[in-house]
Amino acid sequence: MVRFTFELESENKTSLGLGISRENVNKLIEGLPIVVKLPDMKKGLAINGNILIYFGETLQDCYDQVKEFMQTDTTIHLDSGVDLEGEHQDKGEEGEEENG
Repeated sequence: MVRFTFELESENKTSLGLGISRENVNKLIEGLPIVVKLPDMKKGLAINGNILIYFGETLQDCYDQVKEFMQTDTTIHLDSGVDLEGEHQDKGEEGEEENG
């Protein structure tokens, strides 16, 4: 995996780039998630946590893989029109890609 941060002057924000190889995809398919430790990418990054990248054939499969980690106040953001069997969801705006 290639991981990097970059600055967009027009937005005055730090962005993340994640390049996933076929080997990474195969591991995801095998159920092995990828964890990216944000503080290791850039000192002073505003988010002091991790990114978890995982795979499912469907959005429901993705949800089922991580639902055990969710708290009662966890909100999932989905594209509009997407339904999951679960309690923690918030519909995003049409065309908006979020945790899904």
